[in-house]
Amino acid sequence: MAAATWAVAYGFELPSQSLEQMLFWIKIEYIGICALPTLWLLFCFNFIG
Repeated sequence: MAAATWAVAYGFELPSQSLEQMLFWIKIEYIGICALPTLWLLFCFNFIG
C-alpha cells in the first residue's frame, strides 16, 4: 500500500500545472516514502517468523 501511495501520488505530481499542486502531491508521496521501509521490515520479520 505504501508503494502504491507513492506511485499514484507521483503519477498525479507529474502533470501538475502549479507549484502548489506539485507540493501537495509531494506531501502525499512522502507518506508512502516514509512508510515503505518500515512496512518492508515488518513484512520481512513476519516472513522469517
